[in-house]
Amino acid sequence: MQHVAIYAGIALLFAFSLYRKGRRMIGERAFDRRRTLTRMLVLAGAFALILWVDAQQVDAGLADPRTAMMLALPFLLLGVVGGIGLGVVAARMAQFRIDAGVLKVRAHALFGPAILALYVLRVAYKFWLFQHLGIMTVGVAGAQAAQQALAHYDVDPLGTLLRALFFAYYLSYYGLLLRKARQPAVSSMPAS
Repeated sequence: MQHVAIYAGIALLFAFSLYRKGRRMIGERAFDRRRTLTRMLVLAGAFALILWVDAQQVDAGLADPRTAMMLALPFLLLGVVGGIGLGVVAARMAQFRIDAGVLKVRAHALFGPAILALYVLRVAYKFWLFQHLGIMTVGVAGAQAAQQALAHYDVDPLGTLLRALFFAYYLSYYGLLLRKARQPAVSSMPAS
């Protein structure tokens, strides 16, 4: 019964995070430069911290950490390039308008659902990988096995690619939105 409550709690948190992400990504919303810049800086710091922690875990958990990190590096770079590409396209397709003195942005109708679908796939893959590597089922007695499993998780090619893709997408998208919002081309247009 305890496992059911844990899984139900995780499902509720996941559903709430999907709701929040969907609300922010789909439709028109007010654009706040300060909040966007803060998000961008927090994401950049979180990405750097995650990469550093992953490197430390891989170094401590694997017998040959350099080889594992070198194998993960192309997927990291591919994710960064793909995320930047998606961010550039999404920012170009975003539309700004001024409504009653408030700057509003509307993302392209396809990008919100596409990023949400990638988010769901990433979370599902993460849970599958945790189960596959035994991370969820390892007790306190298997601390070394858990450390090795986490190190394998950190250099997993698809996980590395998806993590880099998301961070690069959001960093480039927010950065380009900030730049685009400063341009004088943003003019007052009637609400449609």
